[in-house]
Amino acid sequence: MKTFHTNAVEWYFAKPFVSLNPYHKRAIPPHSGGLSPFWLLGSGFVLFIIYGIIESFLPKSIAFLLGGVGAFLIILGFIYLFIHDRMYRKKLKAQTQYPQLKGEELLLYKLTQEGVYVNQLNQGEKKMDFVKWEGFDSAYLHKTQMIFNERPNTNKRSSYKKIVREEFEVAQTELGSFPYQADYKYENHVSLFLQKGNGLPSVQLPIPVDWSEERLEEFTYAVSILTGLDVENRKHEKHLT
Repeated sequence: MKTFHTNAVEWYFAKPFVSLNPYHKRAIPPHSGGLSPFWLLGSGFVLFIIYGIIESFLPKSIAFLLGGVGAFLIILGFIYLFIHDRMYRKKLKAQTQYPQLKGEELLLYKLTQEGVYVNQLNQGEKKMDFVKWEGFDSAYLHKTQMIFNERPNTNKRSSYKKIVREEFEVAQTELGSFPYQADYKYENHVSLFLQKGNGLPSVQLPIPVDWSEERLEEFTYAVSILTGLDVENRKHEKHLT
C-alpha cells in the first residue's frame, strides 16, 4: 500500500476533476433507485418500438393517449434524475470536511493491490471512493480537463465550468483566497487517465502541482506495477483519444 498526499489548495483543485464513474464504489452511494439517463433512453427506445407495433391495432384516441403517457413518464424520469443529482451534490457537500488552512497536508490517493482509494470527502480512510484496477487497457498522463462524452459546444463547456466554479468558490470561502480560475481544461496541470477500449478515459486522477518529479515518477511507477500497464506520456497531444 502506498499513500500520496497534497496541500489543501491542490486538494480543492483536484476535487471537481476526479472522475471515477462508472467503475467505482462511492463513499456515499447515490441511491437513485436504479435509474440512469442511459436506462431512461433505452426504455424510451423500447417503448417507441412497442408503440409502433401496437398503434395500428388500437383506436387513434387510445394510441395517442398511450404515447402521451409514455412520453410523460420518460420526461418525469429525467426530472427526477435532475432533482436527485442536485440533492446528492448537496448531501456530498454537507458530509465533506473542508480544510481551512492552505498548507494543511491531506491524503489524496491510497494505492493498494486491489485498486485506488480517493479522498473526496476528507472524512478519514473509511469514507473514500474506490475503483478497482481490473479491466483497464491503457494508462497515460494528459492535461487535466473535464471529460466530455461528446464533442463539446459552447453550452457544454459553460455547464462544466459552472461545476468547477462552484467547487472553487467553496475553496475561496474556506481558504480566504484561491489561486485558480474556473475552466474546463488546464494546460499546466496533468492527470493520470485510465482507459478501457478505444473510447474516452474512464478514470481521471489529477496530479498536484506541488508534487516533485520524483514523487510523480513514484506514483506512476506504482500504478504501472499494480495495473500491469505502462504509463505513457501524452501531455503534448491535443486530444485525449
